[in-house]
Amino acid sequence: MESLGIALMWAGGFVLVGVFIWKHRGSREKLYCIQCGVVDFPRQRMRGSFGIELILWVCLVLPGVIYSLWRWGSVHPVCVACGSPGLIPVNSPRAMAQRQHSS
Repeated sequence: MESLGIALMWAGGFVLVGVFIWKHRGSREKLYCIQCGVVDFPRQRMRGSFGIELILWVCLVLPGVIYSLWRWGSVHPVCVACGSPGLIPVNSPRAMAQRQHSS
């Protein structure tokens, strides 16, 4: 009976992580970087460490779930060229003004 509870906790954790992955799968629109001026699809970056997440999952299921939820909640788009989080839509007035000024 105890193994059923552990299996259900693992399954629940995987479902929660899957929902966060689906929710934070990223923007498919090009964005303008205000730091370096690159227009491209953003890369997704998350805080934390995959190694720590894996250790917590293997050793302790509940802390693994909590850490995974925190990591996936911290996903944010960054510039592919410089890694800056300062991205704005390409058609925003600021991006159009900066692109016109740099041309």
